[in-house]
Amino acid sequence: MALTLDGHAAASTTGTPSSQAVALTTALGNDIICAYIGNNTGSSSIVTVASVVGGGLTWTKKNFFSGVNGYGYGQDLELWWALATNPLSAVTITANLSAAATDAQIIAFGVNGANLSTPFDVNASASIHNSNLTLSGSVCSVPGLATTNPDTMLISAWGSGGTGFLLNDPGAGFTFLDGHSAQAYAGAAAEYDIVSAAQSAFTVPWGATTFTNWIALADAIQAASGGAPARTPTLTLMAVG
Repeated sequence: MALTLDGHAAASTTGTPSSQAVALTTALGNDIICAYIGNNTGSSSIVTVASVVGGGLTWTKKNFFSGVNGYGYGQDLELWWALATNPLSAVTITANLSAAATDAQIIAFGVNGANLSTPFDVNASASIHNSNLTLSGSVCSVPGLATTNPDTMLISAWGSGGTGFLLNDPGAGFTFLDGHSAQAYAGAAAEYDIVSAAQSAFTVPWGATTFTNWIALADAIQAASGGAPARTPTLTLMAVG
């Protein structure tokens, strides 16, 4: 079964949010629902995602990274996922934070055609991160991704508490998925690419935009098992004489 993107939505909030929500609609059942959640604080404190709720689904954290940026403020970016056996109709997905932040972002989307028992590629290097938490701008990328399954959807997101970012700026070969920014110095964006070959030491690219104080995650969702059905050997007997 081919991997396909099935719905997406993004939102962000400024002020002192202790949660961030977005409404997601999908067309298909048996989707892997993913949510990237980012936040920035106004101090050196790190605020993380305490839980994700929505749709009666069971949510699990998959990937994350946090740190203190060049302004001395905390930043966090996380990937959570859940299995939705039925399509979602404007279902509110809410990320509850461990404390109040100064801004928060969420990008939610569905992936159809994934392996439902083991959605993510099992390679230890298929879930990675990179960061530049400084005031010196750089192009965003995530080096070192490797996969075992040849059929995967590579997904990546960045979260920034800096300046200079451009939301719709995917890397070569990737497609912009979604993004949101409620203010000039805080935002998040996601991209994806569907591949048919196993990856080795692959650098997940973003666009050419140089920006500051960013965290980026990269993961690989693997396709459901497929291929040609097994054949039953045929034994032929011959009589000679």
